[in-house]
Amino acid sequence: MMKRLLILLILFLSINIYLFCPKTESMDVELAVSEIIEVVLDDGTGFNMSVSAPSTAGLAPGDATPNTSQFLKYTSIVASSTYHKITVAGSGQTTPAGTTLTVQAAIQSGGGGVKGTEQGEVTIATDSGFVGGDFITSIGSCYTDIGAVNGAQLTYRFKIVDPLNLVVNAGRACTVTFTMVAQ
Repeated sequence: MMKRLLILLILFLSINIYLFCPKTESMDVELAVSEIIEVVLDDGTGFNMSVSAPSTAGLAPGDATPNTSQFLKYTSIVASSTYHKITVAGSGQTTPAGTTLTVQAAIQSGGGGVKGTEQGEVTIATDSGFVGGDFITSIGSCYTDIGAVNGAQLTYRFKIVDPLNLVVNAGRACTVTFTMVAQ
């Protein structure tokens, strides 16, 4: 009888340990951050620029009033110790004879991260062709934010380089393209 009781007790404890023993399962969750390269113009609306008449007859015509209405916004995620850059290029039609078109960036304070370094005024087009080049370099992981005055403010200048070559024309459309790439 004692033997039966001992067997029942062992059986009872074994069942209780099995039933109330904590059970666990696990799995791996792979987490990744991919490279991000995103760039957009604030509104991408085109605009017109015209050479201005001199304030006094006898003086040379003046450069067009600079246009500062556009902002370039971007988001960048890079691997450690690497950077992105934004280039600018022109296409379509060249500028009228005796003129050039330039653009310059001024990175604003919104957003966060390493938003890069402006490369100064970059010539986009001349009367003899297209130039372009690096516009903002050393861009790390960052974002510029999307507010009305966030991003890189663009200043376009339509300049007279040789007033003696100016000729009346019906206007020319130069397409300006900004591209973010690995640096």
